[in-house]
Amino acid sequence: IHFYKRLDMTAKAVLTQRPSSFKFNEKSLDLSVPAKIGRASKEEKSSQENGYFDSKVLSKPHALLLHQGEEFFLLDTGSSNGSFVNNIRLSKPGVESELTEIYTGDIIRFGSDVVDKARNVTQKAVVIKLSLFNEDGSQYRLRPANSRMYRPSDNLEDIETVTKNLQDSLSREKQLEEKLTQVMNLVQSIREKNDGHTVFNTIEAEVSKIFYSAGSNNDERKKFESLRNEKAVLRKEKRDLEDRLREKEKHCENLQSKAFDDSRSIASMGGVIQKLRGDIVNLENVVKSVKDTQEKVKLDYEEKMLEERRIFEAELERIWKKDKETEEEKMRLDSTRSSAISTPTTIRQLRESANLSGMSTPTSLFNENEDFSGENDMSFDKLKEKAEMLDSVNFELEVTKRELEMFKDENEKIRKEITRAPISKTNEEVEKELQTSREQIQYLLSKVAER
Repeated sequence: IHFYKRLDMTAKAVLTQRPSSFKFNEKSLDLSVPAKIGRASKEEKSSQENGYFDSKVLSKPHALLLHQGEEFFLLDTGSSNGSFVNNIRLSKPGVESELTEIYTGDIIRFGSDVVDKARNVTQKAVVIKLSLFNEDGSQYRLRPANSRMYRPSDNLEDIETVTKNLQDSLSREKQLEEKLTQVMNLVQSIREKNDGHTVFNTIEAEVSKIFYSAGSNNDERKKFESLRNEKAVLRKEKRDLEDRLREKEKHCENLQSKAFDDSRSIASMGGVIQKLRGDIVNLENVVKSVKDTQEKVKLDYEEKMLEERRIFEAELERIWKKDKETEEEKMRLDSTRSSAISTPTTIRQLRESANLSGMSTPTSLFNENEDFSGENDMSFDKLKEKAEMLDSVNFELEVTKRELEMFKDENEKIRKEITRAPISKTNEEVEKELQTSREQIQYLLSKVAER
């Protein structure tokens, strides 16, 4: 039982005839599949369960009613006389329209009234009032007031009713005018005869024949007066409804103009958004380029620092070697001095022993240009002065060695910080620090060379 109930729960559309429409019985269409709207034929006859009509103004395949998701749509399949939703045509003749959402209460017209001049008749279009029902049986919502196709349906219904009543009143008024014309012609003919007293009796008899067929004078007169009063009331209602309709149409035009302006604003905002997206992409590229540049600068900086370190260590190694040679020379000088003090050797013998040991550095105690020949009593003060000068040089070398050690430790610390922390400096700052480091190294090297 539940299975069959679930099968029966499908979306439906109920088509109700409007007063100015082609005559047909109310139809209920199952929208589990798209419902076809079109002109009936021998193969596809009109019934209350399909969308075929016997109207000649419809095309055979005229339109489709669809239910997709939770919404209902109407599609004109390229009909000749068009499909209209609230008096708005969906597409040009012979052109398939786009899917148009429809709502409960919409007035839909298929085709247009066509006058058959040969038969002197008017082929009427199919005008329906639409009622839509969801799969659960609830009625689908009405068209929102801000929709482009919104029309106040109650006013349209009133106008159609008033129009029909006015047409009936005009038909009756035309009949009365014909009768009055006959009366005027009769009066004119009687005046021409001028029979005197018999004129009034003749007029009364003829007027009775024209207006009253059954002899009910009072009833016909009352009916005539009521029709005239009804006509006046209907004219007034028609004017009021026309004024209201003009106001509604003006309001709808304002809404359409506002919707058009909003669509233009949305389009312009879309352009601005597109431009901003392009700018964002460009900025992302710039940021990526800057990051690549920073990475490259970091690598270059590390390579330069490593190169400076290699140069510094090579120079430091050279200084250490030189310092070692100086220490060896000092030891030889100390040995020479102690032998000079403890034994009475001549200066020439000391010089010969120094030459034999290969001492030719600037720190040697002896000068080749001095003449020591025959001088066995060299001044001990001069030898002491040479030893003090050597001690001073040795002290300065020790100080320089400590400074180089400190600079080496500082350089190693800077290198570790560089490898541990990311570079957040600009190229100019990095170049400036490199130049400062080079100047410090040159200064220390020049100072070491000088000492």
